[in-house]
Amino acid sequence: MVNTVLSLMFVAFAVLGAGAPASASSAAPTDEVGVTAWPTGCRYEIQPSQWRATGATCSSANGGSYRALANCKERETGRVLVAFGDWRQTGWSFAYCPGAYVPIAAGIETSATRK
Repeated sequence: MVNTVLSLMFVAFAVLGAGAPASASSAAPTDEVGVTAWPTGCRYEIQPSQWRATGATCSSANGGSYRALANCKERETGRVLVAFGDWRQTGWSFAYCPGAYVPIAAGIETSATRK
């Protein structure tokens, strides 16, 4: 009797619990075009001091996007903030430090999607 109940439970679970296997085509939005990847060949740097900015660029966006980041420090108070550049697929992105802030570190943020 116990074996019969367990067998029935197993069959019910197998029938009710089994779903269709996941596939990339069923998970992708219908308005998405093509496959994208992360940007490659990226570099970033602090720009000349008169700009008070950092810059970032990638040799290939691969359908993704990138933007410059800047850690900016206020000279008198020592406060630090993060500035963000515009998302790009080509060329340079620049992150500008406001007011009396100066860039102390440069960075880059990348995304596998177009922004």
